[in-house]
Amino acid sequence: MNPQELRNIQNAYLKVVQGQQLNEDSRRTSNKKRTKRVRQNIAAFGDNYTPPKTWVDGAGKDGEGEVLTRGKIEKMRRKALRPEEVSVYDIILSHLLDEGYAETPEAARSIMVNMSQEWRDSIIG
Repeated sequence: MNPQELRNIQNAYLKVVQGQQLNEDSRRTSNKKRTKRVRQNIAAFGDNYTPPKTWVDGAGKDGEGEVLTRGKIEKMRRKALRPEEVSVYDIILSHLLDEGYAETPEAARSIMVNMSQEWRDSIIG
């Protein structure tokens, strides 16, 4: 084996090892860094870029999307499955406004303060 062939083999080996290190480093980066990188790629490549599976549009504090952990994705999925909680107060308030008993929310609140229990039950039931 001549020295040039040996150098070519060493260079090929180094490329493989460096590529593995890059992959390991990218897995170790924080979600903030991954999110920033995905946003940059979306801005640069537009529709030609496919974000990772853990990318969720509209997630995050700014609503621009975020790379989430599996745990956060599962938490969002479970939260979406919960039934919507509506308070009795909101139901009665909207009933009074919709049916014309009150013209403003303030007037509806003053009616609710003096409302009988039977009337509340008839609205809710």
